[in-house]
Amino acid sequence: HVAVRARTDASGELAIERLDADGEVDWDSGDTDLQGARLAADFDPEGRITLARLEESPRAELALWKGADALPELGRADTVLLEGRDSLVMRAVEGGHEFTLAGLPSVELEDFRLKAATLVEGFLATDQQSGRFTAAGGVEVEGGRATLETAQFTLAFTSAGSATTLRGTAEGGARLSGTIEREPGDARAARKFTLTTPETLVIERAGSGWRVVEGAQVELVLEGEDGFTARAERVHDVDLTNFALRAEGDVEFRSARLGRLGGDELELIAITPVPHFFLRG
Repeated sequence: HVAVRARTDASGELAIERLDADGEVDWDSGDTDLQGARLAADFDPEGRITLARLEESPRAELALWKGADALPELGRADTVLLEGRDSLVMRAVEGGHEFTLAGLPSVELEDFRLKAATLVEGFLATDQQSGRFTAAGGVEVEGGRATLETAQFTLAFTSAGSATTLRGTAEGGARLSGTIEREPGDARAARKFTLTTPETLVIERAGSGWRVVEGAQVELVLEGEDGFTARAERVHDVDLTNFALRAEGDVEFRSARLGRLGGDELELIAITPVPHFFLRG
């Protein structure tokens, strides 16, 4: 069922003002594809959506576009996928569109997936090259070979050239866990790690790899042979591919082979074939 309200513009052509539809709705404007059981939308005089509400299993695909530095290959870079159980509201604001997704919402972009218990709010710029999303009330984030659990998470993303950079901030405590692949030719199972903090953790994906930009009051556990536990007031540049990192402030390092070590600064260079690190202070 579809109901449309339209008016005649200055040229005598019909211009849509309001659309109400129900029953497996699919509205595709090229840059944005909206799907759900019901859709109510208002339009401006140019035919652009100013306010839209999707209900019952809403789904939206939002195109991200390459920046000018990608010439001469301007085009679609990625797609942001929004899904939920209850409703999705899209509202035109200065500089772009705001989104509110309710009912077990999720956001997907390449190898990144964000899931929340209640609500996700976001913004996509008019040029569709940057945006942000915020989730609260129990959040799970998957990226690469790692999973992050936190109370509140904010994601900012920018599409430039052929790459999309993602930067996320976890607040109210965080637990990051995942696996680290073995060297080529090593058939043993991947090694497991856990990084926890009662405070804030910042992660980033630029290019092909994820890393922890910084964290406060961090405990880091690496399982398996030559495993260890490390604690520090601050950690920086944790590469989640090869597990290199820097830590500062009241550093404590424990392992079965080395016992307990302490210092002011820790630089972990590699974990294969055995952990290689500098401990200073």
